[in-house]
Amino acid sequence: MRLKAVALLGAVAIFAAAQGVYAADMPVKASVYNDPPAVVPYNWNGFYIGGNVGAAWAKSDVTSNLIPGVVVPGSVPLYGLPANIALVNALGTGSFSGNGRFTGGGQIGFNWQFAPSWLVGIEADFNSFNEKLSLSATGTTTIGPATVTNSLGTNWLATVRGRVGVTFDRVLLYVTGGAAFTDLNYSQVYSDGAAPSGAGSSSKKSAKAGWTFGGGGEWALWDRWTVKAEYLYAQFDGQNTNTLLCAGGCGAFSQNLTGVTGDLRVQIARIGLNYQFGGL
Repeated sequence: MRLKAVALLGAVAIFAAAQGVYAADMPVKASVYNDPPAVVPYNWNGFYIGGNVGAAWAKSDVTSNLIPGVVVPGSVPLYGLPANIALVNALGTGSFSGNGRFTGGGQIGFNWQFAPSWLVGIEADFNSFNEKLSLSATGTTTIGPATVTNSLGTNWLATVRGRVGVTFDRVLLYVTGGAAFTDLNYSQVYSDGAAPSGAGSSSKKSAKAGWTFGGGGEWALWDRWTVKAEYLYAQFDGQNTNTLLCAGGCGAFSQNLTGVTGDLRVQIARIGLNYQFGGL
């Protein structure tokens, strides 16, 4: 029995050694694990086009100045009196202020990314901007009530701006500034309750060039689509008119009431969606 056990243990040892040699000679399989692909930063280079919506707030000031004119001898010197002139001027002087108007439109631009996270570009946009500001006041002169109404409005706003920013892969932070354009409509209306009653109106409409600056952030949602949030401040020179006030077909008196508005100041907050064409 002892000899049989020793023989059996020897056979097992020889078999185990043979298996080890065989295993050492077998080729080793390559690892199935692969390194992850390198992350490529988002490329902001190229043209883009998109749309935007937001709100705009406008402010301005107006100053009126009544200039004594022709008074028919023997008639009541309605506005030849210093107190009446001062009152009419005060009625036509004050500040316009808007509560916020919808604005929306489209933009197109080009980005150039360099070094490697800095970016410069140019953008142009055209937006609806239906702002309506009004200032009306009534007071009592020595011979009756008088009302002066000033109105200021716009229909559209456009800008052409440069952009300078820094990128953090799919995020862009930028400042922007350039030229701004709008149409500025100003009107002045006067009426009174004198006998004979006086009245007059004037208006002026013209395109205005101004300037704008602001900043914002943009985020790449997908390979070619980005969303942005932006703030802009824009400013334009004012308008002026000359209103001829008449009573009795200008037979009783005629005087000039000049109206001058200050700079139109606009603040805009908006969001946008862009489609990137190149550089990816």
